[in-house]
Amino acid sequence: MNRRTILQATTTVPLALVAGCTSSSDTDDADGNGENDAESQGDVGMTIETGGVELTLADVELAIELETDDGERRESNEGEMWVLANVAVANRSEETQDLPRAENFKLVTGGEQYDSAVLSSLASPVSGEGYDAPTDARQDVSAGGWLAFSIPDTTESATLSWAGAGDSEADEDEEARDEASWDLALDPAELPDVGFLELNLPETVAIGDEIAAEVVLENAGGTEYTVETALEAERPGGSTDTESFEVTVPAEDTASAQHSFTPLMTGSFTVTLGEYSVSKSVEVTPLTTAFGETVAVDGLPQITISDPIVTDSFEADSYYGTETVQADGSFVFFEFEVQNTSRNRLSAPRSSDLDLSANGSVYDTASLDVGISASYVDPIEDGEYGTYGTIGAGETIAGVLRFDVPSSIAPADLELIGEWSNGYASAETSIHWSQ
Repeated sequence: MNRRTILQATTTVPLALVAGCTSSSDTDDADGNGENDAESQGDVGMTIETGGVELTLADVELAIELETDDGERRESNEGEMWVLANVAVANRSEETQDLPRAENFKLVTGGEQYDSAVLSSLASPVSGEGYDAPTDARQDVSAGGWLAFSIPDTTESATLSWAGAGDSEADEDEEARDEASWDLALDPAELPDVGFLELNLPETVAIGDEIAAEVVLENAGGTEYTVETALEAERPGGSTDTESFEVTVPAEDTASAQHSFTPLMTGSFTVTLGEYSVSKSVEVTPLTTAFGETVAVDGLPQITISDPIVTDSFEADSYYGTETVQADGSFVFFEFEVQNTSRNRLSAPRSSDLDLSANGSVYDTASLDVGISASYVDPIEDGEYGTYGTIGAGETIAGVLRFDVPSSIAPADLELIGEWSNGYASAETSIHWSQ
């Protein structure tokens, strides 16, 4: 797996763990004090004293990303990794002198040398101050901190080198340059190497059903890694929402995370895992249910419809009294109730958004046109159902739906179809009722 490809996809992910480098050398001299006056070269953990300056390489860590105390995240360069070196220095001479500066430390590998990045402090993958040391340091003044080098991520060995003032090729009459170096054995295979494996979605769902999105990631590296990422959902009609999540992927293994979305409109519902530029779509179909049932979906009003009543006449009251109306064919009646149990105003179907389908024909809702202030008395006692397309929080709107159909139509032939715009979206909420 190409580690750089993976890193580009996880540049905002805080590092969970890094691989350390260790020394196989004995760090104590013959006196057991950890100093090495005779040698200017050592391994991790060894202290070197040269020119009255004591230098200790205390620790080395590998990382694919750094995070500073102020939250800044810094990725290593393309095809590279961070090598973090914790260096401590002290003036052990009686003379005042400048302690080693960060820019005088180099990491050497493959015939190239690398400068340390400028760091103020680190929060992850290690915690501590960036390397800094004073000038004009008095005796026994000490300092230190972390150096960070971005080097090729295939490097298995390198040398941390420091060179002080003076001439490295000085003759007997010239001041020799103070130098120190440490050999590093690196294991980049221990770095995490996380990449995308799968985005699993159902092919179709109905309005109100959950779209269960599963993200599967693979870690080909040798260290567990926690990824922070997000799924972006583009709903039918164009609105979007985002679900952020974390998934911890064990070394040389896979891990998954699941998040669900509830569609409220028909059409194409697209889910994108942004960092990996992976998208998949789900086709959202109408919600289908039976007459007499209540539809309850978060984000939609609760809708209850009665079983159909098929009759050849009805009675209605108006300002002018009670009137009986005979059908040319048949009347189909429903009692229809819309209730908003949420704290927000919601879109709701108008009577004109409700059609009756039967035997290949579609019928609009009929108006009660028998006089002023008319309402039904029989077979259902209530006024006509009607809204302006929305319903307020805590509000209930109920009424009668009537359709004029041929007498040959039976209840088993009926399907009530509600389709209405949800807010300003171009897509529609669609619910179908039948026996």
